[in-house]
Amino acid sequence: MEEIDIRNVIRLLEGYRTSVLYDSMYPALSIMKSLLENYRTAHIVSFSNSAFRTLKIVLSSFKIETSNLKHIVINKTGECEEAYASFSYEDLEDCVTFLSKLKGLMVFYGNWILKKIVGDDEYWRLGFEIFDLLDPDAWVFSFLPEKAYSPYERSLLSMLYDVTMIVKKVGEPYMFGEEVYSLEIFESIIKEVLPGTIYFKVGKEYSFIPR
Repeated sequence: MEEIDIRNVIRLLEGYRTSVLYDSMYPALSIMKSLLENYRTAHIVSFSNSAFRTLKIVLSSFKIETSNLKHIVINKTGECEEAYASFSYEDLEDCVTFLSKLKGLMVFYGNWILKKIVGDDEYWRLGFEIFDLLDPDAWVFSFLPEKAYSPYERSLLSMLYDVTMIVKKVGEPYMFGEEVYSLEIFESIIKEVLPGTIYFKVGKEYSFIPR
């Protein structure tokens, strides 16, 4: 596989739907920072209060402008004073309608939590409904823990997303004492985004450093 450049890949993914599967959140956050550095206007959808709290802490560590990031929070009560909009788990259809009207970049984090709350069947029904109704001018980056999905469920994800990235920690024989990670373009229907792998380190404030 040829080496890829994360900045070029993010630019090429504008307008498309991308999933980032990770075995460790730390390097995946480096991808998120690279994304938000280039597109600082975005709707960020957190699927629980804990997911929202995590992202607030992480975003403060990125040291980037965040005033144009609008947070949408889905939780048990449907209330969140800090959010641009909030919905309860009982009002997911209203949330789907709201998301369908948004344009531009949307970042999803914590959506796997819904699997435990509404059950697998309803989770996938909602997922397909959201993506079917998205505005043509909306594009998505979803950050998903790889272990939350079975091989069969990953095949369902490939039906929702145009591109699948996989982020992993590199095994000991190749690290030479460093924390090194791999970013693989695993699946892509975009002719400009070909399968490939880049090795990288995570620097200060989650910066992405090609190795």
